[in-house]
Amino acid sequence: SPAHSYSTTGVFSVSLTATDGNGCVDSFSRFNYITVTEVVADFDAQDTVCFGIFAYFSNQSTGYNTSLWSFGDGNTATVTSPNYMYNNPGTYTVKLKVSSNANCADSIEKDIYIEKVVADFVSSPRFSCKVPFTVNYTSKSINADSLTWVFGDKSISYDTSPVKSYNTP
Repeated sequence: SPAHSYSTTGVFSVSLTATDGNGCVDSFSRFNYITVTEVVADFDAQDTVCFGIFAYFSNQSTGYNTSLWSFGDGNTATVTSPNYMYNNPGTYTVKLKVSSNANCADSIEKDIYIEKVVADFVSSPRFSCKVPFTVNYTSKSINADSLTWVFGDKSISYDTSPVKSYNTP
């Protein structure tokens, strides 16, 4: 039985011609008989996604028919390019496994970080019996790269720890 090595992907027909010693000939063909696919798993996603926002996964795989996503938190999906919202902040390893009808498969893993920004502050003093009244504010925010303070008198500050003077009661 001869062996043949296919060097490219595609669908191939195979023909056999049999000849006996008397010159009698018969041929038999199978059309689209051999399928050579190369399954390569790949996907795009943001490295960091804000908590409470959907993470978008774009399947960039080739040569596949089915997808299985594992989001790293015990949940899975079989859609091509899912959107997924995590229930908790943290780092998750997302795995995509793709396979073809010919039982060829490939997988890839990438980490995604779900970041939660928390806005919080303290101030001192909080009470006064006269004006002007000066208050020192301190941000206790977590994972914040910028701050916007809006005070009750409609003034604004972008400082980390602003000092605000109130001149009217």
